[in-house]
Amino acid sequence: MVLNQNYPNPFNSSTIFSYSIPPNLSNQRIKLTIYNINGQKVKRLIDDTLPYGNYMTKWDGTDESGKALPSGTYLCKLEAGNIISARKITLLK
Repeated sequence: MVLNQNYPNPFNSSTIFSYSIPPNLSNQRIKLTIYNINGQKVKRLIDDTLPYGNYMTKWDGTDESGKALPSGTYLCKLEAGNIISARKITLLK
């Protein structure tokens, strides 16, 4: 499983995450989640069972309620089964 660095990074209004799911993780629950620097979940972008392949997901810098988040460093975490991949991302306003 690969979680590529988001583009652009740092970002202002939105950013794209690209990731790949290998055949051995096909049809497992995939979670793509954004956390703040304190480790608190701010938004779940993906929570679904996906077949293997390449994917892209856009994030607009908002939390679960749609409220714009402040500038800062966040963590994007991709989980499939017991495999985790994470990247630091920077939101600039």
